[in-house]
Amino acid sequence: MVNIKKTLKIYLYNCKLRIHRNLQYKYDFFIGIFISFFYAMIGPITQYLIFTQTKGYPGWSLKQLILFQGILLIFTGIRNTMFGDVRPVVMDVVWKGDFDRFLLKPISPLANLLSGCFNFSGIINIIIGLGVSIFMAQELNVEISMFKILIIIYAMILGMLLYISFVIFVCGTVLIFIKIGRTWEVIDAILKFADYPLNLYPHVIQVIFWAIIPIGLISYFPTLSLLDKPTV
Repeated sequence: MVNIKKTLKIYLYNCKLRIHRNLQYKYDFFIGIFISFFYAMIGPITQYLIFTQTKGYPGWSLKQLILFQGILLIFTGIRNTMFGDVRPVVMDVVWKGDFDRFLLKPISPLANLLSGCFNFSGIINIIIGLGVSIFMAQELNVEISMFKILIIIYAMILGMLLYISFVIFVCGTVLIFIKIGRTWEVIDAILKFADYPLNLYPHVIQVIFWAIIPIGLISYFPTLSLLDKPTV
């Protein structure tokens, strides 16, 4: 418990320090927020165009799909806010041979490493995701209950743990092989499958993404829970 409190304190201090550093260059800070806003809107707009220009997705209405994208934005926003800088930080300390300094500090090297990966731009995704999700939930007349909220939070925590497991795997591999940039691309490709409802994929792929690499926890399962659909 003491180590958890210490790690949380260090993480919050690093967040504060990172925000102060970003505010030193105010124009760059606000331009970054502006760009993050439009970047966050790419997903919902792309899905809207695909849905309206094709026969749509089986079992999904347009409003349900936009709700799905809103929940996905919330998850990616939390992920990018908490661990958005993990890649450059890991690569930088390994290539420069500075990883030893993490081993000398009185907390877990992994916790020390992850505590310095805060990225403010991810908050924009969270705000937009919450706005889109709340608006579409109202449009769909979704009944929001504390039980549903707890299920969504629980699923997102598990999804975050899945992402952290990917990060730990890559970090360990980097320590051995030094430079493995293509591994991040593999992780990105796997997570990209979560951008679409899992029922669109063949049954074998669905089983993999439910039982082996459960990326359905990221946005698919929370959306089904909100819509009271056991399956789609």
